[in-house]
Amino acid sequence: MTASLDSLQIALDNELAAVQHFIDVLQTEAAALEQPDSFDELNASTSQKNACIEQLLAAGNDREQSLIRLGFTPDRAGLEEAVKIHPKLQETSEKLFKLGESARSLNAANGAAIDTYLKHTQQALQTLQPLVGGTSLYDASGRPGAVKGQRKTITAG
Repeated sequence: MTASLDSLQIALDNELAAVQHFIDVLQTEAAALEQPDSFDELNASTSQKNACIEQLLAAGNDREQSLIRLGFTPDRAGLEEAVKIHPKLQETSEKLFKLGESARSLNAANGAAIDTYLKHTQQALQTLQPLVGGTSLYDASGRPGAVKGQRKTITAG
């Protein structure tokens, strides 16, 4: 293999490792979503997912640059064309596509679960609002929020 082709193989291997790590974090998050009172675990998974996203962006950029150096477009079509010309890349690229789809599906499922929890919390807050007699409750971001229909007072100075 040439230096540029070696560089692409290394980039694909690094991206594959980053995607696998992201899947591991998503699986941990999915397990935490199934447990009551898993706030600390969910906060940790959010930080870990943000770090994974940075790693995935860097790995993807390396892959794209390697493809460009080899004369291919920096997208899936370019990688598929590179695989046709350099079959040694096939196994890694197939794993990357498969893991990428798994990560997308798992992330979507976790997002749907989080969205459901958020909707339930919002409904609970709406149900409680008439019971608290006009005082404010917390909004989704954890900040005190005014009850609908209540006017905010403005104070000077």
